[in-house]
Amino acid sequence: MKHKQLKAFDAVAREGSFSRAAQRLCVTQPALTVQVKSLEKDYGVQMFIRSAQGVRLTREGERLFRLTRQLFSVEEEIRDVLDSNYQQLTGDLKLGVDNPLVAMPLVKAYRERYPGVRLDLVAGNSQGVWLDLIEQRVDMAMVTNPDDDPRLKFVPLYETRLLIAVSRNHLWAGRQSLGLAELQDQPLISREDGSNTQRFIEEVLAEQGGCFDRSLRVGSREMMKEAVAAGLGVGFVMSGECGDDPRLHLLEVEGVSRRSIDTLIYQHSQVQRRVVSGFLELVKETLHLV
Repeated sequence: MKHKQLKAFDAVAREGSFSRAAQRLCVTQPALTVQVKSLEKDYGVQMFIRSAQGVRLTREGERLFRLTRQLFSVEEEIRDVLDSNYQQLTGDLKLGVDNPLVAMPLVKAYRERYPGVRLDLVAGNSQGVWLDLIEQRVDMAMVTNPDDDPRLKFVPLYETRLLIAVSRNHLWAGRQSLGLAELQDQPLISREDGSNTQRFIEEVLAEQGGCFDRSLRVGSREMMKEAVAAGLGVGFVMSGECGDDPRLHLLEVEGVSRRSIDTLIYQHSQVQRRVVSGFLELVKETLHLV
């Protein structure tokens, strides 16, 4: 068992792709593939199931990946200790993000403070990003309304409220607020399964009662905005999700006091890494957290 083989395996497991892993390690894809195949051949174990869609871990691969994550996290902590006399922070930080508009100001501030850290942003809905964190494919994650989990630490970031999005040509484009009852005759555009925004919306609608026409489901926040802008229906968004899109008009929702929380989450063991603790320090300073 060679260090290079484990490093190659760990990179492919994290990236879910031989090509992306090769880019991360700054090696050629054939060289990386040789290292992984040698590891599998030496021990007579298949680590990955390969397909046209990418690679996924076998049961044995999952067990090894948990160990290599521990190994290389400790390796990075050792490097942090040895480099502690240097002011410049270096290393890699992989951040899962379900709402880029919330994440980017913090990412920008982190980049300005620690230009030597290589940042890798992984986008997805809340469920996918949370799973990436649990399976250690990312180091930290920004997720909306995450469920409690004893394996994780939680830092609330921003509180957002529910808004109704319509196109600029919609008959409601001149209004500032709207009651949910007025939506019952409107085609509603819903988000995909696994979206915490959609779960939040479903809970609010269930509290209000009534029957709503969910005529179209889309697979992302960006698709939601495009569908609303095209006049395909009315959508729900959280404040801060749409940015300044001139094609959309946002209305306050009358009678809904519930709020959504964008949260930074990470595994307990990760706080020992300087790239992670540095991000936490910046978040606390920026948001004036205790």
